[in-house]
Amino acid sequence: MSPATNLLDLLAKSLPPQEAFIESTAIEAGFCGGKGAGKTWALLWGAAKHIEHSRYCALLLRRHYDAAQAFAVEMSHTLYALVGGTYDQTRLRWTFPSGASIEFGISEDLEDAFRYGGSHFQYIGIDGLDTFEKPQYDFLVSRLRNCTTARLPLRMRSTFPDDPDCEWVYSHFAPWLVPDEKVWDEFRAGSGEIVHYVREKTGTRRVPNGTSGAISRTLIKSESYMNQLLVDLGYDRSGIS
Repeated sequence: MSPATNLLDLLAKSLPPQEAFIESTAIEAGFCGGKGAGKTWALLWGAAKHIEHSRYCALLLRRHYDAAQAFAVEMSHTLYALVGGTYDQTRLRWTFPSGASIEFGISEDLEDAFRYGGSHFQYIGIDGLDTFEKPQYDFLVSRLRNCTTARLPLRMRSTFPDDPDCEWVYSHFAPWLVPDEKVWDEFRAGSGEIVHYVREKTGTRRVPNGTSGAISRTLIKSESYMNQLLVDLGYDRSGIS
């Protein structure tokens, strides 16, 4: 591990929910919480997990360029400059000494998502998943591919409010989101618990770990009081979640 990524790991260890999100071995992981829960920080830290690998590529997306996206870019300057990153304002891209890159982007619709059709990313982070349509998400998941002999882990990461007003996102992470008091005949999962699924024509079906072709999924729940470092920095009062 390089000194740069070691520094990021040390910072993340001060934030238990973010550390759980970053270190999860699930291919798909969501991170939910209210304002001050550190959702955007989690995506930024996670994207930098493997910047010591020369051909590592990460993509950070929002659906629209808005105040939250501008704030994410601003926060990236605080974080990525610490580990030797150089920012290209024109391309909205960070490049690191190894040659690794982290790119910011916008995907307003499926056509925008198609622009990444020829790309290979080992990490895709979606900030505000509840604003995306499911076809956008499904297509972007297909862009998780390795283009290096290092065979880096593929990670699809997303953030959204703790009570997402979006039917498909709620359904996608239902085992973790359905309240205990609600009658629910399906499987329930705890924060950070990994569940395995296979895709079928009618949707997805939960299967045992080790099933061929299965995709792993989890959800981490966070609140501002769990992130003392961010509270001390005043992040929970920034107005950005």
